[in-house]
This record gives sequence, structure tokens and C-alpha cells, in this order.
Amino acid sequence: MSATTTDLLTAFTDQRANSTRWALATPWFVNGLAFATDGRIAAWHPSEPFEIQCDGRRPNAEEIIRRMPADLVFEPLGELPPLSQCRDCKGLGYTIEEECSECNGTGRVEHECDCPHCCEDEEECEECDGTGKFTGEDAKVKCNCLYEPIEVQGDTFALEYLHKIAALGSPVVAVKDEQLWFKCGEVTGTLMKIHPGRMRSKR
Repeated sequence: MSATTTDLLTAFTDQRANSTRWALATPWFVNGLAFATDGRIAAWHPSEPFEIQCDGRRPNAEEIIRRMPADLVFEPLGELPPLSQCRDCKGLGYTIEEECSECNGTGRVEHECDCPHCCEDEEECEECDGTGKFTGEDAKVKCNCLYEPIEVQGDTFALEYLHKIAALGSPVVAVKDEQLWFKCGEVTGTLMKIHPGRMRSKR
């Protein structure tokens, strides 16, 4: 695999340190193309054949590429709000939550079973495994700024992913059926619409 392929497509792979989808951590070769995805965004471009070691499951890249509509009308993506504008995460993309907000640091939450045989009012908090606290990577919570919905051609997509597309350099995009398609040079790709959310990094 060439350095160019790595440089262009690495941003579209699953690079999270705690990810269990290691099959998506690198691009792979399929039918004349280098292809990469993290499960929500995908990108591909012409490539010489290359091999990487991987025993994991991958999505059907050819099917994803084949779904690209023929009647798309592409327009420049335009300028995006900077990620660094966020006052909560200072552009890092995550905030630190050391005390579990689910149980308020107690490690216990209200027992919600309606069974007449249950006698306990509380149970161990699943979010923090009963510790009440988070440390290290578990304390990192994705900041809402990454999922800030930005309107593109009448639909909304996550700011984080739009920045990955913009980093290619003056891409053109088209939106159809809640899916965004993009082109920049030889790189083509697609982004699924996602809804804003706050997800702990360990999940």
C-alpha cells in the first residue's frame, strides 16, 4: 500500500484507541480501489493492489460503491465552522467526566424492576461498573460539538465528519435520501446522516 493511499484514506478508518472493529483500522484493496470506512463514513480511490493482514469482518465495499446514485448534483462543500470554537472541549473533541453522572458518583442506581419478589431499591450502576468514578480513557466523553448538526443541501450531518471531508481540499458534495456523497480529485465517498449524541468513549 502506497503512502499516498494511507495519507488520503486513514481519516476514514476506525482509528479509536479502544475500538473493537480492528478490521476497519486500515484501508483495504477491492476491485481496483483502495477502500476505507469507520462504519459511518467511507472513501475510496483507484489503487494498485495491496495486501494487509486482517481476519476481521468488513462491510461489502462493492455494494456501498454500487449504491451511489447516477443523478447526483454536486456542489462545493463550502466553509465549515471550526471544531476549535468549542468552549467545552477546547477543540480536543472530548471532555473529561471523572464522576459518573448516571449515579452521581455513588456507584448505585435505582432498581427499576417491577417484579414483586425483588426487595432491593438500588443496584450497581452499569455505566461505571459500580465505581462511581472514571479514570483514564474511560473518563473521556465525546463532546457534543463533534455531533453538531450542520446543514448541507437541506439535510444535516455531523460536523466532525464534514471536517474530515473538507480536509481533502475543496471537495464537492451531493445529498440524496439522507446520505451525503463527496468527490475530491480521485477520492469518492459517502457519509450517513447521524443524529447528535453524547457517547462515552469506552462504548
